[in-house]
Amino acid sequence: MTKATQASQATWLIITSLVSQAAVWVAFLLQYGYSRGGDGACFRESAPDTAVVLGSTPQVVADVTFMPIGRACIYEAVGGGTVTVQTGDDATALAIVGTIVGLVAAIAALARWNQLTPVQRLLPMVALFFLALGWTAVWAHAAIR
Repeated sequence: MTKATQASQATWLIITSLVSQAAVWVAFLLQYGYSRGGDGACFRESAPDTAVVLGSTPQVVADVTFMPIGRACIYEAVGGGTVTVQTGDDATALAIVGTIVGLVAAIAALARWNQLTPVQRLLPMVALFFLALGWTAVWAHAAIR
């Protein structure tokens, strides 16, 4: 394998690690979107048949969740207890796949440490930092809401 081929492969691994961490940030934006007017969104969604409805509105509590990344609409059930409708399965799957791809690409790029320039050594670490920062943002948003 030539030195140019090795550099090209390392470059693609670095680009993949940087781009794939964007999936976590997309999931964060989806979580933020789900949380905007969460109570109203739960009222607009069709309540389960077993939910307690007073007049035309169901008894509901909205909560932003970390796993899955989204919103939980918790309705009071007719027979007692609660019924939960959860959003965010697609955002969670996107974030997990992006995290796995980003981790594998960054680790594979860093495994070529001797073949990388100093800037190329820094970029996978930057991708890992922003990956961790994205998950921290998702967690913090769910925790403070």
